Amino acid sequence: NSLAAAPASLNSARPAINEVLKSRVDPVAEAKQKLLAACDAFEASQRAAAAAAEAAAAAAPPPKKRGLFRRGDKNALKAESYASVETTVDDASAAQRDAVVAALEELARLSPPTKALDGWRGRGDVAPSACPLDGRWKLRFTNAADARFRSDAETSQHIDAEKGLFVNAVDFTGSGSSGKLQGFRVEVDGEALSDTEVQLAFRRVRLLRRSRFPRLFGTVTIPLPNPARLRKLTKWLARGSGNQSSRGAGFEIIYIDEDARAHRTFDGLYFVQTRVA
Repeated sequence: NSLAAAPASLNSARPAINEVLKSRVDPVAEAKQKLLAACDAFEASQRAAAAAAEAAAAAAPPPKKRGLFRRGDKNALKAESYASVETTVDDASAAQRDAVVAALEELARLSPPTKALDGWRGRGDVAPSACPLDGRWKLRFTNAADARFRSDAETSQHIDAEKGLFVNAVDFTGSGSSGKLQGFRVEVDGEALSDTEVQLAFRRVRLLRRSRFPRLFGTVTIPLPNPARLRKLTKWLARGSGNQSSRGAGFEIIYIDEDARAHRTFDGLYFVQTRVA
């Protein structure tokens, strides 16, 4: 009789069991997992679209002259928040992009950052090595058009909290990387405005070239004008299509933990990165 009654008693206990299991699920970890999965889906679709566009361009007649940049490389002189234009995508990719932003906003709601910039240039009497931003990060998602490159591009960012320096790195690694440009670095100074906001000042671009004489011609350094002039220049280049903030270049950290972070630029664009080292 006790065995016969077991299923009935189990069914009656099931709601309580479900509540216990639900309480043991970490909503932040779950939201983070959902965010990164959405990032990967969007990134895969964008790389596929870029590869298709490059294949079509390769089938077209070659340009009469080849300069420093291969077709599609001219984003090298742009960097995060320069033109402040959102990526243009088809309806399917737009849905994926919106899913990333929705997941990110939910994660930010569940776990807002606190003291994210402690240690930045010694801020708060915290050692720079303990600053949550310090280290090397891989780009997992952005809806900024000027931070997207060829399908073979690997994008990362090295952050030196002691110097207050961001170095955005792009390397072209695919088998089709036959142009003269093999990658570039954009050096950016960062000033903490609050516990979560950083003002950016772009300083220089270093172009990494394939050359028979790498010590002489392998690196080309291009100093950038002061931030105010640079914003005016990029606003003119964007021909009014951008959404530049009156606050200039900068961002607000909206989520950060030991191995993932996300921010929203002052122009309203999103970036998600995961720690490499």
